[in-house]
Amino acid sequence: MRLVKDAEKRRRKLDFVQPCLARLGSPPDGPQWVHEIKFDGYRVQAHIVKQDGCCDVRILTRGGHDWTERFASLAADLARLPITSAILDGEVLATDQDGRTTFSALQAALKPGSKRKSAMTLVVFDILYRDGIDLRQKPLAERLAELADVLGRTDRRSRIQASVRLEGPGDDVLARACEIGLEGIVSKRLDRTYRSGRHGDWVKSKCARSGFFVVAGYVPGKSAAATVGSLVLGYPQGERLVYVGRVGTGFTVKEAAAIWDGLQSIRRSHGALSGKLKASQRRDVVWVEPVVVAEVLYRDLTDEGLLRHASFQRFRTDKSPADARPPAGLRIEG
Repeated sequence: MRLVKDAEKRRRKLDFVQPCLARLGSPPDGPQWVHEIKFDGYRVQAHIVKQDGCCDVRILTRGGHDWTERFASLAADLARLPITSAILDGEVLATDQDGRTTFSALQAALKPGSKRKSAMTLVVFDILYRDGIDLRQKPLAERLAELADVLGRTDRRSRIQASVRLEGPGDDVLARACEIGLEGIVSKRLDRTYRSGRHGDWVKSKCARSGFFVVAGYVPGKSAAATVGSLVLGYPQGERLVYVGRVGTGFTVKEAAAIWDGLQSIRRSHGALSGKLKASQRRDVVWVEPVVVAEVLYRDLTDEGLLRHASFQRFRTDKSPADARPPAGLRIEG
């Protein structure tokens, strides 16, 4: 069965479904909830239509944009699924050289000419349409049974895999997920139909990593004078101070003013960070002596080794700059 060309796709395509989105919250509990691993990848919707010896596979982003070409390595495996038509809801992931699933590994795999395309996997957690039947009005428990029937007959080497469900009370499941280094969990109501939008049928509970970083400077706040908008962070590596990104959340306007006031006595004319920063990384920065240590929560790292979704927690006066460390999960060469 051959994959269809663009002109044929326009004739065969299924309509895009606005996705169900998860609210951020504490993990719920009870028999009506099921828990799944939360991955940090690209949310996608896979559309499959087989007709007249041809197969149309489209992979759409959560905004409805066609990214089939970027995820082309997954199309052949989708075409082999034992269905005549389907809409699958899932997430594309990628593993790094150590076998860990990270967002930075996915960014690297999507770069033009990357040899890491084969590292991508589509983890499917819902099925909205199967063999001409709209399944959205069925409860999640029934949709999961349909999905298991479809994916249960796939080759184990397939890069199309079912999401892993975790058993137990919500708090315990989240604690176990955090202990083994996962990003978090998503809890879903088994008795609910598939509804587009963010309404509480799905709840995401996140783990966070914590680290100590040296404050190398700050960017003044734009909404109020004499406040800090973000802190510029680094970590020591030998005699160098390596840039690791900025943190601009986790403090109120009042706290941002207090931080600004506290940093004025250690301002300096040039930065202590080693290496050449990009213009966007240097822009508007006021440099300070690298003597203050901040505790910061973050979710992951970019492919450049910078903090993602960072949130300021507190200054650690009990720590020295020598106590700062590279962020967890960072590969250091040499």
